[in-house]
Amino acid sequence: MEHGANSFGVIWRSNDLYRWHEAKVFDSPLGVVNGSGVNCPRFVPLEDRLYVFITVHLPTEQGTGIQTYNSWTEDGVHWSQPALVVMDSHHPMLWRVRYHDGKFYGVTCFLDRPGSNDYGPLDLLSSEDGTNWSKVTRMQNNFRFTEENDIHWLPNGELWCVVRPGAQFYWSQPPYTQWKGGMKIGWADAPVICQSGGEVYLAGRGTAKVVPNPSEAEQAGPNGAPVLYRLTRGRAEMIVSFPAGSDSAYSGLISPEPGKLIMTYYSDIAYQTRQIQPKAFPPYRYKRSDVDIYLAEIEVGTAEER
Repeated sequence: MEHGANSFGVIWRSNDLYRWHEAKVFDSPLGVVNGSGVNCPRFVPLEDRLYVFITVHLPTEQGTGIQTYNSWTEDGVHWSQPALVVMDSHHPMLWRVRYHDGKFYGVTCFLDRPGSNDYGPLDLLSSEDGTNWSKVTRMQNNFRFTEENDIHWLPNGELWCVVRPGAQFYWSQPPYTQWKGGMKIGWADAPVICQSGGEVYLAGRGTAKVVPNPSEAEQAGPNGAPVLYRLTRGRAEMIVSFPAGSDSAYSGLISPEPGKLIMTYYSDIAYQTRQIQPKAFPPYRYKRSDVDIYLAEIEVGTAEER
């Protein structure tokens, strides 16, 4: 069974961050057949709409084919029919999509190998409607990148990009056709960037600093932990590391107000430390644990306060 097979994406909503309710379920637009499945819904907020971009996996002879669909809502209840993301004859896989100055932007590494999950060079794409995309530029040509990346604009228009592996950092000035950087700033698998209080923050899987019951949390150090960094050009300063199990990562990060962050991630720490017994049926316990979703409210202050 391929990665993401026969899975689906679920949207939850909450008024207080404690009580959550199911708002929408996305099945694979290709049908729940042949191992097709939905993976990793990712929000893109606009002023009058909330978009979600979902990754759809479909096994092919070359491996797992990856496509991206989007859907949007104006009231949080009624969602549009998922639309397939296209670029000429390509169906590009986009990880984190961002909206800036009237356009959607995303970075992909699959344009040279459509229809497969082989990694390749880094390309910046843009779109007027989130569905029909065009290539802005090739950011880097001499490396096999992964799809996990995020981009962020500074107030002066400079665009930053952090990409796995190795949390490689790139930056560019408008019109974003010439890119600099490439240094590794640490470890941040599945990076996500957010600005708050005049500072920029980066979350992802990083070095574990807190390992409760290390004899029971197997391989906690090597597998990393959810980490929050303060980000400057070419440098990431760790602020906090959350407890590590054997599988804990894939953060979300928003700022509800200046100086405050909300960070989410999944973790199996409660099962690795035997606080909770795994709930999965035995045939699916290939990692010997389940995972839960965690949410942290973090006060980081503002640039003026520091």
